[in-house]
Amino acid sequence: MSSTKSQAVVPAAVGVSWQSWVRQAAPMVLAGVAGAVIPLLRDDPNTIRLLFIAYVWVITSIAWNILGGFTGQVSFGFAVFYGLGAYTTALLITRASLHPYLAYLAGGVLAALASLVIGVPAFRLRGPYFAIATIGVSETVRVIANNLKLTGAPVGSGSSSAGRSTSSSTTTLPYSSRSARWR
Repeated sequence: MSSTKSQAVVPAAVGVSWQSWVRQAAPMVLAGVAGAVIPLLRDDPNTIRLLFIAYVWVITSIAWNILGGFTGQVSFGFAVFYGLGAYTTALLITRASLHPYLAYLAGGVLAALASLVIGVPAFRLRGPYFAIATIGVSETVRVIANNLKLTGAPVGSGSSSAGRSTSSSTTTLPYSSRSARWR
């Protein structure tokens, strides 16, 4: 047996150095840090909303790039997982009075679990069959959400059964817009 020094193993297919990985990852890390620091420095809800919407579109474009660009599949089901996570978060904050950060985490976990339950069998389909399956899943979730009393049926979670909104514009949220600390 010969004793050789162990070296970092980089797959031959990748063929890039760690310096290249750092150069590629640096803008993403800086954007993440900026997204975390800017809301602490600015007390402007419009800035926070703009950052949130920008990050939602960044994540959506990354997901589309992975699904459409790398796998060649066309999906019409992104809204299902976005909606499940958003509705779960909203219901946990408003009805269960859960801390917003915990509700965000729970919404993300539920959306990820739903994507696994739906995605694993759906990825066995190819081409137009996959696209049709994602349309079917979207419509199924829409019909179920429109008929559940938990979600407020077709009226929505912030409305009463008579169709009048139960929330007023003067209602204050139980956390501040700057630091999002629970009061």
